[in-house]
Amino acid sequence: MTLSEKMRDDESVLHDEALKAFERACTVKNECATMDYESFCSEPKAIQRRMMFMMFSAIHADNRMPYRLVSDVMAYASQETVLWKEVSRGISVHCDGTNIFVQKNKKIATEKGFLLQ
Repeated sequence: MTLSEKMRDDESVLHDEALKAFERACTVKNECATMDYESFCSEPKAIQRRMMFMMFSAIHADNRMPYRLVSDVMAYASQETVLWKEVSRGISVHCDGTNIFVQKNKKIATEKGFLLQ
């Protein structure tokens, strides 16, 4: 067995476990992904990382999300910080102490037709 085969097998198992955790803890509605914060914090970092990228995919985030955003969210989880908000590339990620929310920033049209962000 080559190293690349071993890594592919390991990645497959990690992906499957992350998908199971994601399906247990996350709901998606109206382009907003909501995940139970305690469930997220209880997972190993390798699973947390994959769960975050699954949340971005679930809301159809068009931009490639920076790893810095994911690592900041994981840092909050490891420090047990419960109230926080991060925004990057048109995506808002915040926690209200119970859930993590991932959604696209909404563009609001005013009476004059300008979009505010």
